[in-house]
Amino acid sequence: MTRIHRLRIVGWRLALALLSAAMIAPTALAEGGFAISGNFYRQVLELPQGASFSSPDVSVVVFNNSERPVEVTMQAQAPDGVTLDVGEAEFTLEAGGEREMPVGITVAEDAVPGEYDVMVIAEAHHADDEGIQVAGASAQKAKLIITGDAGRLQVRCLSPSGDPVPAIVKLYRLEGTERHERAHSNTGEMDVRLTPGDYVVVALVGDEKLAEEPFSIGVNETKQIDLQARTVYVEGVGVVPTYASQGGKISHARLVYTINNLSRAFPKTDIKLSVSYQGEPVEEMVLSSYDPLEKGRMGSNYTYIPADGWRVGSYLFEVAVYVEGTLYTSAEPVELLVQKGEAAGGGLPTWLIVVVAVVVLAAIAVAALLIARRRKSQAERE
Repeated sequence: MTRIHRLRIVGWRLALALLSAAMIAPTALAEGGFAISGNFYRQVLELPQGASFSSPDVSVVVFNNSERPVEVTMQAQAPDGVTLDVGEAEFTLEAGGEREMPVGITVAEDAVPGEYDVMVIAEAHHADDEGIQVAGASAQKAKLIITGDAGRLQVRCLSPSGDPVPAIVKLYRLEGTERHERAHSNTGEMDVRLTPGDYVVVALVGDEKLAEEPFSIGVNETKQIDLQARTVYVEGVGVVPTYASQGGKISHARLVYTINNLSRAFPKTDIKLSVSYQGEPVEEMVLSSYDPLEKGRMGSNYTYIPADGWRVGSYLFEVAVYVEGTLYTSAEPVELLVQKGEAAGGGLPTWLIVVVAVVVLAAIAVAALLIARRRKSQAERE
């Protein structure tokens, strides 16, 4: 038997000997400061025959805490018909270095249903004058449940106009108050086989949740879900009244809001404010316009004074986003409650504005008429 063959056998035995430590602690230390960590050991993966699972959120991390580089060999233990994928099978890990490797799992159509342990093993070695030496080994074990019954889920992430949105889509199995990830996609689409049960599917851009939908699926059931992902949001809407220094009456209200565009630039976009009083619409105005609306956050504010003056009662302020004239999204309305004794400030009543306008126009007309007569009189004298 060659040295390499003996090394692999010794490595497996050492890894199995260290397995108990790996099951107890998130980081299992081995000889020479070699260790494995990550959250793979926490998983209870339930997959039907013919299904697969891979997520960047489920991984192992290999550490080299020694003072010299080591050669790392990744191995796996799984039942027949099950494949574990950790990416590179062999690599060099520098002194003090670490490497994170997502763990994927594939279950063949003919895999035997049942409950199994699956294991990821990392073995480190280096060469010296005496040949190849084992530097250490460590492992993590997870639980795998293979089922024969399955349903099919098809998910699309769409904008309000029906265009595909390349969002991250995550599928979670619901077990009481806990969520366990069962599928992951970076394309905005998902087509998976899954065991019957209760789930929730979530669409995200970065850490921002765009949409989610809970559902249940049964044996041989096919479920199609379209997640409407709005990538522009109105956030942080607030209305703060400002009172006159004397009398404590409301003079105006300061509206603050933030537009958050998580994705691509949008064509002509208007930010509109709708105001209602006691449930009845009273005013609508454009707060700002963008052409285009670029990606990112934009905060703004507006000073509001009702045209008819402040009245006792409830005012609702709603900020909405319109893209090319069509409503795209809106924020929850924010209430400003005007109490008795506060409703003397604000703008002039409409009837008074009209009267003042008529008086001003009449005064201008009279002045113009007098000037014309004076000029005519002067011309006649000459």
